[in-house]
Amino acid sequence: MKVLVTGSAGLLGHDVWKLFERKHDLVALGRTQAPWVGAERFRTCDLTNAAHTYALVTKENPEVIVHCAAYNNVDAAETHAEDAYRGNALATRNLLNDLRGSGEITGGPKPFAPRDRSEFLSALDRAIVRIKRQSTPR
Repeated sequence: MKVLVTGSAGLLGHDVWKLFERKHDLVALGRTQAPWVGAERFRTCDLTNAAHTYALVTKENPEVIVHCAAYNNVDAAETHAEDAYRGNALATRNLLNDLRGSGEITGGPKPFAPRDRSEFLSALDRAIVRIKRQSTPR
């Protein structure tokens, strides 16, 4: 089975890659080529670029996509909220819309998208506050 893995250079992406690599035809899609991913299996892609993402996903035509890519620097997300939005919401939306276009995802009348940027950012702000509260000694 052909599996496309985003974020293969990250912690989760690494574990997914190692789990799937023996039994599946893997392709990594992302900004950073991990040392464990050979050049022949890596495709450079900015997932926030919808047209480029669509072109690569369509060309690779995977049976499964495992989306591990994310903006995961919680502390920096406060001061770089736009980067967090693009790396998490926009990149995910682009992948989901690619799949919706292929008819592989069903169940919703409209493509996935946060209603607006402020909705995503307010949810991100709440998550940051919750994480900070949990990590603050009492």
